[in-house]
Amino acid sequence: LSSAALPISAYTSDATPPQLVAFTLNMTSGEFFFTFSESVAYSSIRWAQFTLQASAAGDGPSFTLPVSGTVSARNDPIVSLTLAQADLDRLAAVVGLATSRATTYISVTAVYFRGAIKTAAGYDMAGNLLADIYPESALQATQLFSNILHPVLNSFDLNLTAGTITLHFDATINITSLRTYRLTLSDGNGTAVSLTGGSVSALSLTDAVIVLTADDLDALKSHGVCTTVAACFLYNSASAVANMQGLYLPARAANESLSVHSYTTDTIAPVLVQFVSFNLTDGTLSLSFSEPIATS
Repeated sequence: LSSAALPISAYTSDATPPQLVAFTLNMTSGEFFFTFSESVAYSSIRWAQFTLQASAAGDGPSFTLPVSGTVSARNDPIVSLTLAQADLDRLAAVVGLATSRATTYISVTAVYFRGAIKTAAGYDMAGNLLADIYPESALQATQLFSNILHPVLNSFDLNLTAGTITLHFDATINITSLRTYRLTLSDGNGTAVSLTGGSVSALSLTDAVIVLTADDLDALKSHGVCTTVAACFLYNSASAVANMQGLYLPARAANESLSVHSYTTDTIAPVLVQFVSFNLTDGTLSLSFSEPIATS
C-alpha cells in the first residue's frame, strides 16, 4: 500500500454567504453577542451597517451601531461587540427601543451603489459577503437583558452668579423625572436649604442644569449656605431622578453629602430697588434690596 498522498480529484470552494442567525444585548454592560451561520472574519464587520430597531417592520425608533467598539478578536461564528459608555448612553436615550425583547430587532444591509454592492457588512473566511437582513424583516433578539443599575450622581457644580446647579450623572437620565424639591444644599454644619422649584434642562444625556428660583437663591444667601466653596454640599431624598429604564437615584443622607465640584461665587452686587419708608418719630429707615444683604 503506497503512502504517497493522493491528489484531489475535484474541489468546490465555499460559496455560501454567511448569515446572522441570532443576537443578544445586555443594556447594563452594552455588550452584544452576534451568532452567525459560520465563522466570519471579525475585522471585516462594518458595525455602522447594523441597525437596531423597535419592530420587525422597521417602523418606530432605531439606532445605528457605532463604527467602533470593543470586539472579540477572533474569527468565530460568535462575535461580541461592547459599546463605549457614550454610545450606550445614546442608545439608552432612544425612547421605546431595546426596552424588552419585543422592542429589540436588528437589520444588516450592505451599501449599494447603482444596484451593486459597494460595501459589504462583513465576510466569511472564504470572502463570501454577509447576507442582508432588510429593515422590513428584521431579526428579533434572542435575549434582551435590561439595565439593572440605578443612576449615580457623580458630582455637582454651583454658579451663584448665574443661579444654576449642574448635576453630573454616570449614565443617561430621564430629564423629565428630575424632582428638584428632593435636592438639598447644606453648609456641612447642620444648616440646609431644600429646593422648592426651579427650571430644569438637559445639558447632555448625563448632565442636567437647574436654574434656581429667586426664593431659593435668596434662602441660600440668607442662611449662609454655599456662600463659600468649603461650605457647599448636596444630598437628596429618594426618587430625585430616574434613568431611562425607570430606576431611581438612591437617597443620599446628609452625612454622605457630595461636596461641590466647581464653584462660582456671587459676583453681582446688590441693588437698592425701593426706598420703602422713613419714620421721623423713631428715625427708622426702611430700604428694599434685590437680594439678602448683611445688616451688620
